[in-house]
Amino acid sequence: MRKFNTVIAAFFLAILVLACDRENGYDGLAGYPMKTGTIWSYDRTIYIDYFESEQSEKIVSTDTILSEVMVIIMKDTVLNGKYVKCFGAYDYPVTFRSMEYFFEDAEGLKCYGYRNPGPVVYARKNGSVTGNLLSFRGVSGTVGMMMDDSPIYLEEPPTLNIKYPLRKGIQWTYRYPRQDMPLQIDKKAVAEEVLERNGKLFECIKVEYIYMNSEVFNGFQMTDWIAEEGLVQRISAIDRVTLTSGEGEPLRTVRIREILTLK
Repeated sequence: MRKFNTVIAAFFLAILVLACDRENGYDGLAGYPMKTGTIWSYDRTIYIDYFESEQSEKIVSTDTILSEVMVIIMKDTVLNGKYVKCFGAYDYPVTFRSMEYFFEDAEGLKCYGYRNPGPVVYARKNGSVTGNLLSFRGVSGTVGMMMDDSPIYLEEPPTLNIKYPLRKGIQWTYRYPRQDMPLQIDKKAVAEEVLERNGKLFECIKVEYIYMNSEVFNGFQMTDWIAEEGLVQRISAIDRVTLTSGEGEPLRTVRIREILTLK
């Protein structure tokens, strides 16, 4: 019995040492899966709460939309002399697809360009919301089926999607203001959390999007949970937005939440 107790004590001591090492010497995530053929499969749920009126706080109904998203690293390719990985994103049953071109350097994971901007993930406080609200990109434009001859749009400069090493407390600028989008978006790693998916534990860095100096995007929140295996979970939420017609007439006031979860 004494020997058994000694083994148990040694086991828990080892766990304690590992926990202390992670707390005191953890160097953060230093990379993202970049092997061609890597596949991520996600469950995607959108909740749309309808308010009684533009002024009311009463929710009269809720729609739930279910779909699946698959992201696959399709191939190595070259854009303007830059070696990149082509990531394809597919949404079922909508059959939407988009492509992004990523590379890594000492600073982190960067997006060099994309084909078909993908579903929007933000909306004006008063404006129209078209199609889906989430893509792998994090910020994008319109929705539609990608055509084989669709152009490739280059990011100038490339967006810094994930800064290396990714650890709690790190903050960086993800998207700089541009003439066509005068909006700065920062990201901040705010916590270390463990998520469970189908019996597997993922040690994640929780990353929040920060919309800088913009009243237009007040009420929008987006959060990623990233592990060494890749993106594990993303939650997007628009606190309150009034949908309008093409003529600018107000239609319904809604609150939208979207959850993307690794399968």
